[in-house]
Amino acid sequence: MYFRNFPKLIFKGSTASTGGYQEAVDILRRVGFSTSGKTAAQHFTKYNIKDNDTPESLANKLYGSSDYHWIILLFNDIIDPLFEWPMGHRRFENYINKKYKGTDIFLGEGVSGTFKVGDTVGVISSGVDGETGFGGLVEDYDPTYKRLRIVGLNPGESFSNQDYIQSYNSDGGVDWGDYQGGGTVEKVVSDVKQSIHHFGLSGSITAGYNDVGGGTATASMQLDPLSKYTSNGATGIGTGGIGYGDTLMYGYIFNDTQDYVITNEQYELNLNESKREISILQSQYVPIVIKEFKHLIKSTR
Repeated sequence: MYFRNFPKLIFKGSTASTGGYQEAVDILRRVGFSTSGKTAAQHFTKYNIKDNDTPESLANKLYGSSDYHWIILLFNDIIDPLFEWPMGHRRFENYINKKYKGTDIFLGEGVSGTFKVGDTVGVISSGVDGETGFGGLVEDYDPTYKRLRIVGLNPGESFSNQDYIQSYNSDGGVDWGDYQGGGTVEKVVSDVKQSIHHFGLSGSITAGYNDVGGGTATASMQLDPLSKYTSNGATGIGTGGIGYGDTLMYGYIFNDTQDYVITNEQYELNLNESKREISILQSQYVPIVIKEFKHLIKSTR
């Protein structure tokens, strides 16, 4: 029903060989609810989307027809329901399993060179110039977290603490003597879903918040991985005698400290859950909205 009301555009000569005319729906037309219309309490109720809910099923249940799903999307500024609508449990599990693959390895402080996406990474069995063992490809490198995400390992292969690794890139060299980056593995996370996404707090998690400036967490916030956190807040490296060994990042890599760690799975879950609460236009306003929509979509320029 949504595009049924859009005006048509006429393209002359679009069929080239015959020089005829062709019609196309003008999908660039846009209308929307005013801010006051979306925020006036008498116009809507809050709704928490359930796993089996879709825009179509909600519209059918609330407005009597799945054709009116566009009202729910428009009222909540949802352009692409594939990405802006919360995933059900099974789809969410499939999504994170597909997104977070490979192995995360965290390096020590003495990293030489750099690593690039697509680099080949190998374990050096006997020093910098020794023969290489198994390896894989760099899918992602975060120098702040000293984290390499490696894919393409053969079955049975795994990294271990104190492995020395090097990488080379086919653009920069074809043997390990032309390596691009090197470092010692200090932490291995074989299930990337459980690897760190960032250090942070959530508004729904207040435990330990008194260690980070006091008070109660009322909004999500990210913490600096290269700082130390106390009741007075954050202190960065080089201030007041704070060194790398005092930071959140050091504690996570070397001591397996989980303070303030938000894993990839928890990050994605929080993001997915944040999409569940939407506003539902009261059904008595639906006929008015449909009438106004038809008028505006045909007359707007």
